[in-house]
Amino acid sequence: MIGFGPDHLIQPGTDIEYLIRFQNTGTAPAHDVIIRDTLSPLFQIGSVRVGAASHPLAWEISSHGILTFHFEDIELPDSLSNEPASHGFISFKISHRADLPLGTVIPNHAGIYFDFNPPIVTNTTQHKLGVDFLEIASPAKETLVPAENALSVFPNPATQQAIVHLPVSCSTLQIFDQHGRLVRSEQVDGQKAALLQRQTLPAGIYLLRLTDANGAELGNTKLVFGW
Repeated sequence: MIGFGPDHLIQPGTDIEYLIRFQNTGTAPAHDVIIRDTLSPLFQIGSVRVGAASHPLAWEISSHGILTFHFEDIELPDSLSNEPASHGFISFKISHRADLPLGTVIPNHAGIYFDFNPPIVTNTTQHKLGVDFLEIASPAKETLVPAENALSVFPNPATQQAIVHLPVSCSTLQIFDQHGRLVRSEQVDGQKAALLQRQTLPAGIYLLRLTDANGAELGNTKLVFGW
């Protein structure tokens, strides 16, 4: 969840969804990946709901609010030997405390551990509690508008096909399975939307990744094909 405007505004009572992405940029496969997120006391610690993930994992949360995701025996390839499969992700939702006043800024970041290496610390995201920020401003005021996702899918979950909206100029749509393996790649140059056919893809969770002509990522999202 990005939020609205430069302050990433959200209304009180809105759950926050985080997506933590990681990549093995080393020179050998990573046997284990651990993500630790020391949650702010501004959160309701018991409200964590784990969402889609690229690989099987175990998770736990301590009484001190340390949220840990453990991808044991992930055997994540390094980016030099297999760049598409070197990526992984985990998503989760959490509620903030109901007694927080307007204007409260809620930060969050995490550390990613590849085997016994020092952690890689993610960027710190921030959300600010506010109300009435969807109004149409006068010409003298700045209008706060929602930040657009680079990639969105409908319907989701899907059965046999889904429409992928492409609001940015892009080149390639890549589809990865739950193990980070590239299962399909489609050219979508100059299109506003693409019809994605399931074809022989089995039921499960997939990661859609949008790239430009140079291979740089423009956005990603998850897609679920139902059973």
